[in-house]
Amino acid sequence: MVFIGNNLIFHRIYARSIPEETIMSLTNSVIEYESKLKDDVFCKIFSIINYKFAYTARKDYNALIFLVLDNTDTDESIEEEISVLIDRLTRNFQNYLTSIDPNEINPKLFESYDKHAEIALENLRPKVALIGFSGVGKTTITKLIQGLELPKRHIPTITGYITECRLGLGKKGEKSKKNVPFYLWDTAGQVRFASVWAKFIKGSDIVILITDSTRQNILESRFFINLIEKETPDAAVSIIANKQDLPGAMPAEEVEGMLGYQTFGMVAIDTAYQESILTIIAKTAKVVASRTEFINVDEQESTRKDLIESIEVLLNQGRLLEASEKLKEVAVISRNLGHQEKSALFQEISERLFNRYNEGLAYIQDIKY
Repeated sequence: MVFIGNNLIFHRIYARSIPEETIMSLTNSVIEYESKLKDDVFCKIFSIINYKFAYTARKDYNALIFLVLDNTDTDESIEEEISVLIDRLTRNFQNYLTSIDPNEINPKLFESYDKHAEIALENLRPKVALIGFSGVGKTTITKLIQGLELPKRHIPTITGYITECRLGLGKKGEKSKKNVPFYLWDTAGQVRFASVWAKFIKGSDIVILITDSTRQNILESRFFINLIEKETPDAAVSIIANKQDLPGAMPAEEVEGMLGYQTFGMVAIDTAYQESILTIIAKTAKVVASRTEFINVDEQESTRKDLIESIEVLLNQGRLLEASEKLKEVAVISRNLGHQEKSALFQEISERLFNRYNEGLAYIQDIKY
């Protein structure tokens, strides 16, 4: 947020945090407090609940920049970025800041400031760590996120990889440059590298624990839950129950019950799941949907609910073929939301209705002729 006097002239939201009215109340209090002081503020940082707040103020321009950040962002990186932001504001918009009454400033004059906010976002990009034992699919999921060719056999990751990624898909599956950037850490899963696991996840904004959906692996993965809660307690955590296509795979709902964190089903070797993994990261990070090209999670839930209601109407009217087609849509949405078991169930019902429709059609044809 950028304020000139009491006027908000630039505002960007990249993730859901505390309610906006609470943030505005807080910024108004800061502005009122700083208006009584004469000296500039280089950078003040304070924490409330699970968030950090930072602001800088230039008295000669009556300007104040206010940031809402994760607790995992370091004070050093915050100070560096906020100093650049205030410099770009006063350097590039000096004429507007000094020649126009603050009460008459048009926020549209500052739309080009967006590129500087984007650079700060790039530099403060969140750290997403994938963790889990060897062979559960971490590297396959990394490649799925990047849209790269998936490995045909398991090659253990040595120590780990750090990849720059962007959250979201562009049109027709292309990566969009306007989506939220993040660092993806793929850690080695072999036990001999256990000594580096804590270092790899430390400071993570998001940790995603990967399991292979076998009972033994899930029980052993409790080790990682304890490690996450000890080393990076402020991180958002989700679990992926991978390899749901294999016999005996434990459903995501059961994995969630055993490990205690939101769990999503996945078949990482299937490229159709690329949108699913991006949605999982978005849900875990609580990224604002307007910053991503893929469908808003809340919108997907609402669409699925509406489709199910329309399917009930179609079934009551005996319109089996139309109901079957809509059930396919529900199955896809459920899969994108990480509800693998429900997706499979909706797909099965769709196929049953389609078969029933064809049976009825064939029966009518037999009677007719």
